[in-house]
Amino acid sequence: MESNIHNFLSYINTPLSEEEISYIYRINNISYDRVLLYNDFIITFFELMGSTYMGGDIMTNNDEKSHFEWCVGKCVKIFKKEGIIFKTTDELKEFLFGYVREMFYDEQDKDVASDKIIGYWEHILRFYSIKSKYDMDSLLEINRIMNTSLLNKH
Repeated sequence: MESNIHNFLSYINTPLSEEEISYIYRINNISYDRVLLYNDFIITFFELMGSTYMGGDIMTNNDEKSHFEWCVGKCVKIFKKEGIIFKTTDELKEFLFGYVREMFYDEQDKDVASDKIIGYWEHILRFYSIKSKYDMDSLLEINRIMNTSLLNKH
């Protein structure tokens, strides 16, 4: 049991070397421009979540789901105005809603929750930052989901 805990803590805390990070980027075709774009999308989305939330005393679970849907749609429209087209796939919505439900809606202090969420994703999606294996797994997952959601213009 103690070995499992040690392995888990090592997984989330031990930084990868620059060579390991570079190798992972290369074999997974992770590009600086895409990571920067996805960072902008994710941060815009979470900023919308925090700035438009009306409060738990006003909003029910159904209102929260509607708020979430509105924020996703608004974020997609913002990027569309810039000529960047995202389709809102079920996988993207599922990923974001699962995260928002646990890390934002269920938290008492929404300002602190919003700051933590944004700080976390800014770290994960900062291309040149040192990352743990856990951080890299998060980056690879959001990169895969966002790649699927991004519509390339031909």
